[in-house]
Amino acid sequence: MLELLRRWWKPSTPDRDPLALVASLPLFQGLDGAALRSLAEDLEWQSLPGGHVLFREGDHADALYVLLSGLLGAYRQQGEGERQIGVIEAGETVGEMALLSGQPRVGTVRALRDSELVRLSREAFDRLAHHHPKATLHVARLAVQRLESAMHEPDGRTPRSIALIGLHPDLPLRRLADDLLHRLDRFA
Repeated sequence: MLELLRRWWKPSTPDRDPLALVASLPLFQGLDGAALRSLAEDLEWQSLPGGHVLFREGDHADALYVLLSGLLGAYRQQGEGERQIGVIEAGETVGEMALLSGQPRVGTVRALRDSELVRLSREAFDRLAHHHPKATLHVARLAVQRLESAMHEPDGRTPRSIALIGLHPDLPLRRLADDLLHRLDRFA
């Protein structure tokens, strides 16, 4: 698996070692070298183009994922459509709640941008839990934090991108954008 990760690793970071990647992920920090090497062998690298679905609400939980780059959206069925319930950013996990509970997926996860992930299968997670229970506790804490966060954020969404579209050629779009940026900086 390490060789596969090396082949997939982005050319912009040719010196990155897959083992170093695993060690750098918050989910796996604190594991010893042997556990990290074993884990690096179990991880599967996945590319998910923007717009594609990682898993659907109601699917069987067969893995958890760590987002390395890109952006994912989490959605729940609501009436005839979907409602976005969250955003997963680089470095965050997704799918851990269903993996821990053994219940079907509670939402659909879709790539909002081209994304790179690593997948940890249920079998690999169970081995990790058996040999390194502390890692399982860390995953459970992440799941609880995500639930608590969802309870404190009414819609769970914050703007990620803002587009200004000039409807008239004489509109001072650059000046408006600069002014908007300046005003938004006050809230950061």
